[in-house]
Formats: sequence, structure tokens, C-alpha cells
Amino acid sequence: MPHAITHAYNAISLDDGWDASVLSADSRSKLGDGFPAGLTDQHWLNFCNQLIKNPSALAGFAALKASKDGQVIQATIADSVQVVCKKSLTRGAFRRILAKLHGSKERKQFEIATKLIACGISTAAPYALIHKRFASAGWLITQYLENSIDLDQAALSELPRMPSQQQRRVKNVLIQKLAELISQLQKHHVYHRDFKASNILATDLVSGGRDVKVWLIDTEGIQFRTSSQSPNDRSLVRLVASLLAYRSVTLTDLARLLRKLQPADDSSLCHWKPRLRELLQQANEYNERSRNRKSHKLDGYQ
Repeated sequence: MPHAITHAYNAISLDDGWDASVLSADSRSKLGDGFPAGLTDQHWLNFCNQLIKNPSALAGFAALKASKDGQVIQATIADSVQVVCKKSLTRGAFRRILAKLHGSKERKQFEIATKLIACGISTAAPYALIHKRFASAGWLITQYLENSIDLDQAALSELPRMPSQQQRRVKNVLIQKLAELISQLQKHHVYHRDFKASNILATDLVSGGRDVKVWLIDTEGIQFRTSSQSPNDRSLVRLVASLLAYRSVTLTDLARLLRKLQPADDSSLCHWKPRLRELLQQANEYNERSRNRKSHKLDGYQ
């Protein structure tokens, strides 16, 4: 498993002391179709300078998220390539000092995404990183995933609207794809601290065919660990906890996901029922702790 960054970058000097690192031609070929062809350094120079000065003036600008923790926007490069741009806001003087010394969140997400892709785990391809020496924040520019929806929204709105036969077909594909994703994470000892439905995107979901693909997002919460350190059971608990509230996700669906994650030999299949009961209990306990945390009631204290 690659723990070091092997991709090479083209360095582009921007205005006001900022720099951009764009994946080189060799690294683009490793990403296959995940990197837009035909973009020159001049395209990147123009786009990145506009991004750091006035993002709202970019072609195709759309605000996807804005909060006290940062912003996410959609924009278009050279009138043809759609991208997603992310910037985190580091709160607190101590955290800003750490970010200046050890690198911004955007740089870490950029590096993690390249590792995931090298492991064969689907995530939005990192196109470029805008950074400045000793700056606590920058911009991360990634692939825009067309026709995508997170599993949270899919369970809330898309699945309930489908006819029963189509819903069953779509859920069959999703369960298979989720099992493959979780198996890949376990194989490469990847731990996602916030592995929940809203951090998994599905593309071409409505078609319900084999083109459906699931993508891992929010790479900030990802850690690469040794085999003895990989608490992936906790990740599965978080995923199940995030889906329990939706009527479109049944216990049968969760049972089928769990069975697909079991080893193929017959001796293990008989254990999926008690494992499901244990998983549901842990997921309910996790949700209860989350509710107490949000209402400032921890361990029974007000």
C-alpha cells in the first residue's frame, strides 16, 4: 500500500505570493479518465488567480456549501471543465499555528486522495492545490462528479420515489458497491473517522444499472493504519447508524450488506444474525450518544 506520495506536480506561480501545484502529465495518466485533458498551464494560472481573488466571479460559479468551517464552490475552467473547489477555515490561534507549520487541511486532503486512488478506492480526483508558505489555508480543486447524490439524500428522497421493482434493483447494486468499498478500505487498512451516508456519493443512481458507482468523500477524516490498528467495525457502526432513520433502508438491506462482508466459506455465514443484532445495538447506542452530545448531556449529566 502506498504511504508516500508518488505523483509529480507542475508548479505554477500565482499572484500575491501564492503557488499552485497541478498534477503532471505522468500523474494524470495514472488517474485515467479522472483528469481533464486539454487544460494548459495558462488555463490553470487564470483560473487559480481568479479563485484566490474573487471566487464568485468564476465562470459557472455555484456555492455548494458555506459555513464557519469553510466553503465549497463549483466552477468551470476554460468554459468546459467543471470542478469543485474547497477551502477550510481554521479556527483558533493555536490551530492556525499548527496548520502553518504542518500544512493546511487542503494539502492533507490532496495527499490522502492521491493515496486512495493509488489503492483503487474511488474518490474525487485531486486536480490542483493552491497554497502559500506559512498560510493556514488554501484551495483544493477536485473532480466534479456528475449525476451524483450522497446516500443520505438517496435514502431520504430518491429511493422512496422509485417503484418497488426499481428500488429493489437499485438497492441490490448499492449494497454490492458498498460491500466492495468497505472491503477495499479493510484491505488497505484505511480508517474513515466519519464513515456515514452523507460522506458517500453514488453516481448514475437513477439508472439502477451496473454503471452505478460509489465514491468516498470528506477525505479529511481518513487515516492509513497498520492492520493491527484498523478499527473498521467502528466505521460500519457509523454507516449503519446514519441509515437507521430512513424507512427506505430495511433490516433486510442491512443484513444483506453484512452477509456480503462475511467470508465466503460456509462456516462463517451462520454468524451473520447475531452479528446483525450486535451491530444494530451498537448503532443505536452511537445515535443516542450523538443526541446527548448535541443536547450537552454526556454520560447522564446535564
